[in-house]
Amino acid sequence: MIPPLPFVANRVDRRSVEEQLNDMTHAYLGAARWTEELTGEWAPEARELARFECAAFLHLARWNIQSWTVEQLGHDFWLTRNGHGTGFWDRDFGTELAREVLTDLAHSFGEADASVGDDGLIRFS
Repeated sequence: MIPPLPFVANRVDRRSVEEQLNDMTHAYLGAARWTEELTGEWAPEARELARFECAAFLHLARWNIQSWTVEQLGHDFWLTRNGHGTGFWDRDFGTELAREVLTDLAHSFGEADASVGDDGLIRFS
């Protein structure tokens, strides 16, 4: 179940909440594919988990996301939670407090690993 995200609809970005969550999830999965050097399609359950975690992150981060696009949020969420040396804390926009809050929140999700299974589908482990 996806948490309610009414505040996302109040952003400058006038796409629907569903479109914004889809775009954040796509960016999150793209960052995972890039950093893990993965090829192949995402397993449906991996897409579902990524969407859920992106929605949960948005819900918890709602007061600190004004300066980010949803695509940047997805990208930085993956990079920050997995310690890739860049992410929210490393940006030159948003307030220092917002960058710290988003960094701490991303770390609270723990690290995630993705790999290609024997069936050729990418899953989180």
